[in-house]
Amino acid sequence: MLHSLSVMILALMLVVSVSSFAPSQKTRQVTQTTDRIPFSSPTLLQSSKRENLFETAPYKTVQGGTVFTIPFPTNVQSVYVAIKTEGTPLHARVELLQGPSNKRQTMEVYTEDGLERPFDCILQSRGNGNVIRIVNTATIEYPIYAAVEPYEINDNAAGGGGEPLMRWN
Repeated sequence: MLHSLSVMILALMLVVSVSSFAPSQKTRQVTQTTDRIPFSSPTLLQSSKRENLFETAPYKTVQGGTVFTIPFPTNVQSVYVAIKTEGTPLHARVELLQGPSNKRQTMEVYTEDGLERPFDCILQSRGNGNVIRIVNTATIEYPIYAAVEPYEINDNAAGGGGEPLMRWN
């Protein structure tokens, strides 16, 4: 009898604890109103496309000792950068130059095998006059393959005309 009483008390406690976690009407209302995305928010690529960006982005060959610059318009809020090799060492420098005063963010990249361990990152680039500069710091025997694609685009920002987003120089 004591055993069946303890089982009933345990079952009652379980029902009470489960019902206390059920969302109330007020909670459902708040969740429904915050699920909407504001009209002026930047457009972010779909997660499945972000995951495949490394494979689908067009790569450009950057020979050893070469510098490439890629300017982009104001409406590009962040940029996806990927660098790989054909199994050779990867020595590179990635720079984000911002504005006329040339505020610079620099990353030195090194990996022994750029095919097995490639490099990729997302750089925040809000503001005017942004340029990505990729420098292959290795010798000419070790080319790298670099891809730079817009990652986050604000359609309401200036500079979003019908022109292509970014071009290799």
